[in-house]
Amino acid sequence: GEIMPRKKINSHQFQEVLEQDDFGNSSEIEELSDDEMGDITVVNIPDEAKDDDTFEAKTENVKWEKTPFTPSGIPVEDFCTPMELVCNDEHEPLSPLNYFTNFFTKDFIENVAEKTNMFYMQNTGKNLNVTPGEIQTLIGIHIEMGTVTYPQLRLYWGQTRRYDLIADAMTFNRFSNLRNNLHMVNNLDHDVNSTDKFWKVRPIMDKFLEVISKENVKPILCVNEQMIPFRGKLTLKQFVRGKPIPWGIKLFFLCSEGGMPYNFMAYQGKSNIIPEEYKDLGLGGAIVMSLVKGRVEKESNYNLFIDNFFTSPILINKLLEYGTFCTGTVRANRIGKPPIKSIKDLKSDGRGAMDGCTSTDGNMCLVKWNDNNIVNLLSSAYDWEKSAQVRRWDKVKKERIDVKCPSGIIHYNKGMEGVDQLDFYLALYRIHIKSKKWTLRVIFHFVDLGVIVSWLQYKRDCESSGVPSKEQKSLLQFRLELAEAVINAGSNSLKVSNKKSRNYFHCSPGEDVRYDGIGHFPEWRNERQRCRYCSHNHSRAASHTFCIKCNVHLCINSRRNCFLDYHKRS
Repeated sequence: GEIMPRKKINSHQFQEVLEQDDFGNSSEIEELSDDEMGDITVVNIPDEAKDDDTFEAKTENVKWEKTPFTPSGIPVEDFCTPMELVCNDEHEPLSPLNYFTNFFTKDFIENVAEKTNMFYMQNTGKNLNVTPGEIQTLIGIHIEMGTVTYPQLRLYWGQTRRYDLIADAMTFNRFSNLRNNLHMVNNLDHDVNSTDKFWKVRPIMDKFLEVISKENVKPILCVNEQMIPFRGKLTLKQFVRGKPIPWGIKLFFLCSEGGMPYNFMAYQGKSNIIPEEYKDLGLGGAIVMSLVKGRVEKESNYNLFIDNFFTSPILINKLLEYGTFCTGTVRANRIGKPPIKSIKDLKSDGRGAMDGCTSTDGNMCLVKWNDNNIVNLLSSAYDWEKSAQVRRWDKVKKERIDVKCPSGIIHYNKGMEGVDQLDFYLALYRIHIKSKKWTLRVIFHFVDLGVIVSWLQYKRDCESSGVPSKEQKSLLQFRLELAEAVINAGSNSLKVSNKKSRNYFHCSPGEDVRYDGIGHFPEWRNERQRCRYCSHNHSRAASHTFCIKCNVHLCINSRRNCFLDYHKRS
């Protein structure tokens, strides 16, 4: 056959080629190392050799007409008050550990300890003797490390920058040994015919999905992708240009407007099983339908927002049949030839110019808007003729100006914040893992997700109980208290620093440690200090009795038993 022409391009030009529609979606490019990026040869691909139609939505011949659009129903948020959109369940706010143990239950921790011991025995023939308490402490240490970061792991155990909470809980050698051998499944039980590429971390993914599946779904939803940072060698690794984390393992999330996840799916390339009923939707559309049908009831009139990776007219119709409104940006090659102004005409009309049309079946409308660039939006919920003013920066006038904007795009920008909000919380205090093992990255990514969902549940319960916002714990406070509780809850005692000084200040333990009823033993101390319980009652009583776990002095005498009262919930 004829030899295809070849040309060499640099890495920057390669990134631009990835974004072209004719080459395919850049998010589907498989693993590419830094060395391979230096000198890449691109071959012109004939049409018949392009992506499998399993991954692309089949082109639908959509017909359009220049008429006003009237939605077939009313999205829930348009006829509900803000209070009605909030979950009706009222719960008193609990301690951070109470929320977090929904994800890491006793049975789950015991299973991880068992599989870690099993993996070490299979590799070395020796017993690692890992206990569930050590696995719990290991998780707590990582949560603390994600909150208080050092550039090197050894610094937490070093002489100059020693971090007592971590260093006293576990030695560095034991920590390294446990983390390097951390396992959740028995490798010998793996089915070689299985198409599940995440089988090594499937237990923690299933546990996370089990917990978030119990959340009440709010009516404003979005679907978007999230990346687990990883640049090592892995066939699952993806590159998504423009993302804060371009290289990594891709997840798809269904989230609320505030970032609460309700459902998720991991991207496995062509191993992703597409149900027969969604074959016409392609991979993106099949993911959306799977996430929505897994959590949203039929005929709920909920409002979904998606980006141009997923959006197609056939998906909008499919969701409308299910009773869910959908709004999303769409690629120009998926909408046919609508009777609206061209890109050239819109740009000549200036910033804020817009035009639109309605499908002949009346199910959706298309609006094209000129901002910094041309934006195409498909919607089954918002009329293309309605608009409002938005503030934009003018480079010429050096000031913000009012620009006309379709109402659908204003709602879209607000509705798509869900997964971005979740990404923002993750980025604040991410557990950094410097390891070539992708399983560790995934495991502790879901630990981070568990912390964030626990905090969102805590915030929800505080709001439903009327707790003032000033009295609610921030994510930082929540993580610090949770990390200490996870490390210390269930341990026999807290190791106390050897420093002895009259002015040495001992912090009070968290509630989860104080009330856990384990390992709280009194000890006689020669030095009398203020009773921690009496001091809260404005008393200056001092005592020789000391709790070796809580690290506080407490009274025990004929008049009062502060030791008992301090460890008992009122």
